[in-house]
Amino acid sequence: MRPASACCSPCTMMSLRLVLQQLCCAHRTDASGHARFLDNRLQGANPALANVRRLSKGFGKVSTPVRIFYQSTGPDADRFDEAFRNSDLKAMVQLMDSKQAIENLLEPKHPWAEDPRTVGVLAALLMGLLASSVGEDDSAIREEVSNAGAIPALVRMLESEESDAEQTAVIALKYLTEDCRQSCRAAFECGAVPKLIKLLEHTLNFEDAEVFFEKISLAGLPRSSWEYAMLVQGWARQGNLQGAQRWLARMVADGYTPPERCYLTLISEHCKAGELSSAESLLSELLRPGYTGKAKTVGCTMLIDAYGKLGKCKEAESVMRRMEECHVKASLVSFGAMIDACAKAGLPEKAFQWHTQMLEEGLPPNVCTFTALINAYAKVGDINGALGVMQSMEAVGVLADTVTYGSLLDACAKQGDPECAQQIFEIMRQQGLQPNIVSYTSLARAYALKGMWCEVEHLGDCLEQDGLFVNDFFLYALLLAYSYAWPKQTARAEASFLRFVQNGKIRINKYILSGLHRAVGRIRTKELVYKTGVDSSECHQCMAELGGISALVGQLDFPLQVGNDHDHDLMLEAVWNLEDMVVDSDGGALEGPVRLAVEAGAVDKLQKLRQAASGELIGALDKLLVTLRQGFVKEAASRS
Repeated sequence: MRPASACCSPCTMMSLRLVLQQLCCAHRTDASGHARFLDNRLQGANPALANVRRLSKGFGKVSTPVRIFYQSTGPDADRFDEAFRNSDLKAMVQLMDSKQAIENLLEPKHPWAEDPRTVGVLAALLMGLLASSVGEDDSAIREEVSNAGAIPALVRMLESEESDAEQTAVIALKYLTEDCRQSCRAAFECGAVPKLIKLLEHTLNFEDAEVFFEKISLAGLPRSSWEYAMLVQGWARQGNLQGAQRWLARMVADGYTPPERCYLTLISEHCKAGELSSAESLLSELLRPGYTGKAKTVGCTMLIDAYGKLGKCKEAESVMRRMEECHVKASLVSFGAMIDACAKAGLPEKAFQWHTQMLEEGLPPNVCTFTALINAYAKVGDINGALGVMQSMEAVGVLADTVTYGSLLDACAKQGDPECAQQIFEIMRQQGLQPNIVSYTSLARAYALKGMWCEVEHLGDCLEQDGLFVNDFFLYALLLAYSYAWPKQTARAEASFLRFVQNGKIRINKYILSGLHRAVGRIRTKELVYKTGVDSSECHQCMAELGGISALVGQLDFPLQVGNDHDHDLMLEAVWNLEDMVVDSDGGALEGPVRLAVEAGAVDKLQKLRQAASGELIGALDKLLVTLRQGFVKEAASRS
């Protein structure tokens, strides 16, 4: 590929153009302070390329340029070359609005941001390169670039929806305003601050936008609470809660009152992160006089919902009482979150009390609040209570949805009442509601607890006809049905497990292993999991989480009588079974299962058994004790 000067007419051939990619940090010269250009000539370089490099002369104290080739055709690319050769900054600034595409960038990517995809962004990149090429004490070139009108053009570029333009503009402004009050004021007057801060939400240059804000402050230019608020919200939404809190504290220290949206954003993000004590502290600030009642209600509701999801009903109730003390009116959503918190905690009576209080305060119930109340009764398997709420719901003209019926089906499943569940399922269909996978799974569980595997298999066929797919919870219900059947349907359990797991649509978890273990036994479960190709360590951990290790350790309590061969054989099998759970295929100790065995008291029980053991059992006991000790020491070392 030939350089631009050696090419034919740009109309007939794509020209090869050269620009600077990066000018390294400041290069100091002799004491006289005269600018010095380091011409890093490459062996065999075309003279035209050297001429382009020399165009950087007069742009301050610059270090060795790094070259980059790009391909483009069109008048704007030609104008860029001409402006570059003539050191015409004003013409280069005018090109910053160009949308002419760069077809190919042939040299290494720029470390600042995405490579420029248009001539306009390439021109902006040059502005930033020139500004970054000089030392901190030399602001002449920055002023020259600013006088050429680069600042307004770069601020306009901040509004671009193209990431290469946004990132280049941010970096260029960062260097142009470095120790240059003139550029800093120009950027401020063009509205750069709010635009830069908005970029916090969707660009990677958060630190650079923050640095620019600091420059505005140091320059003595006016600021507003809105700008602080955008920084707080930007950092919070990106998960940097420490940075958000720092700017909130800075905002208060500088004499600005944080707007309510700052507190609401921070409360929301702290709740998502599970940092509820910090959310409580922020709520205290929001509950102070001066903020609207609506914002206070929203903040309290966020915290109630967060406590509810953790099943912390008492803490959620304390927030509700706090609202009453602060004369904050609870909304329908607030009561819904509180009722849901009671449901997750398994307290239907509490849920009913809060629902009643909601009605007394004149708030009309809706499908969400009724469903939350039904779910509270469903969690404890109280079918009559759930149906009673359903009747009240119909009496006030609130129509149930699929989620509501799903809660009723869940109550039937917990009670093991497939007849009632089937009736509810049919009523839901008659209401014109399409069952979802949760509806099918709840109905399947009701049949499964009665060992009615034929019905569960039929439901699997029906849901696939409805365009749904069997998930891990439905597979668990199916395996459970096989295990509760009489006789057990082990062959069907094995076939179903392999069919759904080997097709890659369902990932093995502890629920599936639990159902399979019930249907085919522990040893066969282990064989089937290995057959699927699932990582053995993952299998061991899942089986350990089932409580299988605790059950096996419990078998070691069997009273062993000296000389009783039958007892010794039973205990030998129990020891071997436990050993299978705590070692991998190579005989090494598995840290997680070993810890569970030790915590269940396996070591003491094994040592006690050894006193009455003999023959092969003694060897098995000693081997298992060594394994447990090695695994325990290994885990302790990894923790430290």
